[in-house]
Formats: sequence, structure tokens, C-alpha cells
Amino acid sequence: MTQRHIITVSLESIKTKRQLKALFHDERLHVENTEVREGVETYRIPINKRLFVLEVRLLHTTAL
Repeated sequence: MTQRHIITVSLESIKTKRQLKALFHDERLHVENTEVREGVETYRIPINKRLFVLEVRLLHTTAL
């Protein structure tokens, strides 16, 4: 076991440099939750206990 929290991040959801920096350097994680009235939940996860999975959407182009 890695004793880590898996954190999946869609890079499409990162809009600013500040958000990206906070993701990797702030122990607090702000998670959007559409099922809760407030919409955002905050978790405190130490940086050394995180394992990031970054989702990147690739643009599909057709060859001519």
C-alpha cells in the first residue's frame, strides 16, 4: 500500500496559474461538489500523502 490519497484533476478545470500552484503547494484541497448546496468542500491532505492523476483532453485531428 502506498498510504496516499489519489487526487484526480482534469486540467480543463484549472483556469488560473494561482489554482494550479495551490493544487501542488497548499495542504487544503477545495473540491467542487454539485450534490451539496454550498458546492465546495475543503479537505486537508498533506502534500507528501498525495498521488496526482492528471487528466488531459487531447484534440482529435484528422489527417488529410
